[in-house]
Amino acid sequence: MVEATARGVGRTRGANPEDRVIDIKVVDVYDRIASVTVRSPIYHEYLHLVRTSEGWRIANALWQRTLPLRRSVTRSGPGTSRATGPPERLR
Repeated sequence: MVEATARGVGRTRGANPEDRVIDIKVVDVYDRIASVTVRSPIYHEYLHLVRTSEGWRIANALWQRTLPLRRSVTRSGPGTSRATGPPERLR
């Protein structure tokens, strides 16, 4: 992740301000530990946090590049197709 950021990956993906949205979801907090999910146009991350005397710190990070979107396609008849449903992540 650090190397990709140093190469400027964030400049080519999420170039528009509306594409730079970062969704942070606190999944669970228990006393001094927490689990967080972070989603952005560039990365999808699962973080484990620990509260120290200096504040919250990342203890563990599991991440992957965000996969491009695709639309589900159904065949309506010979030679025709249409997109249905919400976009899905390519796998």
